[in-house]
Amino acid sequence: MFSKFTKPDFAIAFHCEATKATPALFNNVDLTRRLRKTLEETIGKDRVGEADQVMGGEDFSQYVIAGVPSVMYRIGTIEAGRFSAMQKRGQTISLHAPDYYPDIDVALPTSILTMAAASVEILSSKGTQ
Repeated sequence: MFSKFTKPDFAIAFHCEATKATPALFNNVDLTRRLRKTLEETIGKDRVGEADQVMGGEDFSQYVIAGVPSVMYRIGTIEAGRFSAMQKRGQTISLHAPDYYPDIDVALPTSILTMAAASVEILSSKGTQ
């Protein structure tokens, strides 16, 4: 597919071709249940939920294809008031949006705590599956 955009001062031409797609990522069901329990115990049931499925490609799917039990989880990184205001404005709420930035004072400690708890659970004597 070829396309050309023109404007008085410049022209841009590009070539786009389809390549092998990134496979879908599916969390390991047993490991997800196990880590959900760990995270609920760590930060509280009211702070753990299920995210909507998305169609974005994710390279972590390569681990799953290789047989590694995997779980991808998300951390809310925007303070609730700012999040609500963004929604009301119809603003895109995405890690890849140009105006995205995390509320680091809450996001970073929660991220560290949950990753540490998940790591301890996975590396514990209970096994990895």
